[in-house]
Amino acid sequence: MWIKTHLEEDPDVSLPKQEVYDEYNIFCIRNSMKPLSTADFGKVMKQVYPRVRPRRLGTRGNSRYCYAGMRKRVKLDSPGLPSISYGQ
Repeated sequence: MWIKTHLEEDPDVSLPKQEVYDEYNIFCIRNSMKPLSTADFGKVMKQVYPRVRPRRLGTRGNSRYCYAGMRKRVKLDSPGLPSISYGQ
């Protein structure tokens, strides 16, 4: 599922909940999938990452709901193989 392939736990990072859901929603649209509602998505997040807690971060009147302890998974490109030339 998208959650496990795109997110991972990190106690030092927080992600805005709306940003996470928006990226999931875009993924679903691009792949002709029906996205979960925000409520159902939140329930699945809690099941997959039970240690990640929702938090409200920011100053009063300017706060955002976040997943505390969550970051985007870093995707690395596969390294290319060096070309080997014979007879040099």
